[in-house]
Amino acid sequence: MITNPDIQKKISFARKILKTNKLRFIDSEGSLTANCYSLYVSTNENLNYYLRLPSFKGKDILVPTASGDHALNAIYLGAKSVETFDINSLAMLNYDLKETAVKYLTREEYLQFYSIPTFFDETLYLKIREHLKPDTRMFYDSIYSYLDTLPYDQLNSEKLGNLIEEMNLQKRENLIANNPFLKSDRSYAALQDRLFKLSKPVKHKLCSAHELNSEFKDKDIVILSNILRYYLYEEYTDIDYAMDTDMAEKIKASISDVLKNDGIASLLYIYALKSRDKKWFLEENLEKSLDLSGFSPLFVKHNLKENAEDKIILVQKDNERFKPLEQDLESEISPRSL
Repeated sequence: MITNPDIQKKISFARKILKTNKLRFIDSEGSLTANCYSLYVSTNENLNYYLRLPSFKGKDILVPTASGDHALNAIYLGAKSVETFDINSLAMLNYDLKETAVKYLTREEYLQFYSIPTFFDETLYLKIREHLKPDTRMFYDSIYSYLDTLPYDQLNSEKLGNLIEEMNLQKRENLIANNPFLKSDRSYAALQDRLFKLSKPVKHKLCSAHELNSEFKDKDIVILSNILRYYLYEEYTDIDYAMDTDMAEKIKASISDVLKNDGIASLLYIYALKSRDKKWFLEENLEKSLDLSGFSPLFVKHNLKENAEDKIILVQKDNERFKPLEQDLESEISPRSL
């Protein structure tokens, strides 16, 4: 019997997500439930390229919790400390599952567990179950119990439905292409070793991107992923983008407060720049509204779409403002080397 009311609430929302087509829920008072959302189980950003720019070695890092891939790769790349933030409390359970999977599964088993069609194989879950934190174990035990009530011939990726963002269900080759720690057995073993030897465990905070300066300080590097896009438009449509530039400016200010002077931030990751809606959004609104047109973007191959290119805006703190990085990022690592 589950007696922890917090984890019981998370299990309840997870089951609601599984049983409906809704990714978020309105409570009885009409408010959006702000801390339970569907999960990202793997990144679709090309972390294998841009997380190496600049060096993470010996640095204090802040990244979104999200799928956990940003944090794990930061540890693999030599970060001194890693902290994460997210508005989704389920993401913290998701991270614990993934970190534990790295520690106690082989690279081949990990790739099976997180890629289709063997995604969330129950035999592999049972192999790591005893090593999970109690709340994480109760949460995922409940999920697997629910999956056992569904037709046996369905894949777990189908059974999990909206609990997992479908765009993040990937083939093993995409997981390897996007994540530095999955490049080889050797790199995977290096991450395992670093996780077991961490002097400070990864800390997670439940907070929004514009609240970072009340929770964190003195970071060398902050990664914002694509969070800004959620404040800059409400939905993907051909003509209607709802810009909230005031909130975006608050996020920029919050990140600036968190960074050390000369610290570096990845302000935005835009996917598949050549797609019509993203290109229109980027060229007509984002750079103008956020005054980013003076920054040289980093272009990187998009591993999940053929002939597509992602765009990343990296900036450096200069007292109270951001400035372009004083280095030639394009020359350090070529996308063609992936």
